[in-house]
Amino acid sequence: MLRDPRREHRRLAGMVSALVRTPTLFYVTIGFALSFAVGSLIILAIGVGPVDALRVALRGSITSLDGVGNSLVFATPRLLVALGAAVAIRSGVFNLGGEGQLLMGAIGATLVAAYLGPMPAPVHILVVMVVAAVFGGSWAMIAAVLQVWRGANVLITSLLLSFVAAFVVQYLVQGPLQQPGSVFSQSSRIHDTAELPIILPGTRLHLGFLIGVLTVVAVYLLLHRTPLGVELRAAGFNPRAALYAGMSPSRLVLASMFISGAIGGLGGALEVMGVQFRLLQGFAGGVGFEGIAIAFLGALKPFPILLVSIMFGMLQAGVIQLQRLDIPGSMALIMEGLPILVLAIGGGIVLMRRGGR
Repeated sequence: MLRDPRREHRRLAGMVSALVRTPTLFYVTIGFALSFAVGSLIILAIGVGPVDALRVALRGSITSLDGVGNSLVFATPRLLVALGAAVAIRSGVFNLGGEGQLLMGAIGATLVAAYLGPMPAPVHILVVMVVAAVFGGSWAMIAAVLQVWRGANVLITSLLLSFVAAFVVQYLVQGPLQQPGSVFSQSSRIHDTAELPIILPGTRLHLGFLIGVLTVVAVYLLLHRTPLGVELRAAGFNPRAALYAGMSPSRLVLASMFISGAIGGLGGALEVMGVQFRLLQGFAGGVGFEGIAIAFLGALKPFPILLVSIMFGMLQAGVIQLQRLDIPGSMALIMEGLPILVLAIGGGIVLMRRGGR
């Protein structure tokens, strides 16, 4: 039996309302503590001392300058995808296509950074970011148009478009954009003028993290200090009241999805300009989907999302170092996924108690 779309929209709006009232810091702290306890038991079971593992992980994430840099580098793309998802979901539009929008942004960035120019560095960087945002926003608009035009569920279409984007990247790096003479699935290297400068000497930390922080501020101002932001939040909290107030649901869907995709596309540009310096097959590695989880764990609020993104960046940086103790890579992935699992379970319990069913 098919559900009434309006009833489904109101139910999702109730979930959004419950999420933004969730005390993020408390649950995130508890979630990381529980996942650390479970992870310690797993590490002990494979014959590695938890204390040694903790020391290595901390050095690789927060107790060394290089570790801090790596943590913030890993946090940056997750932050951008999470912010983009938050804008759409706060508007009542469940955009789960952050991975695809990040990939399309990376494609747009590569086209300008590697094949256009060189030009003055500040101009080149700015042009790359604008083009990447347009690519990401345009990709998200496909799902938005399908919902407005044909009533297709944007949650499903945006998610499926992520897989399409991954195959587009694969085709490009193995075909038209493949580096001449290379057997690897990668594009040519970007011009030096398109590279993001390092902001913490002796580390990999690049200007992209500061751009991400500025995006946090911009998203907050958009949602809370602009007429469009008021409309977007109103549509997310109570779509029926927004309709009665004369707001156009179609316009808000299109606007929120374009902004959401543009922010995700910017995340792809920052990865190309600050980390990979070229388009690589599989470079995202699930970052887009992880960013969506971060958006929910950050209660869809910009500044808590920044905090949770940094925590996950620290986790990623620390987990990579655990392989120095002969912990298999698969175990490292388990360690990385534990906080998401624990926090997702906790978040589900909170939603059920607050009437988000």
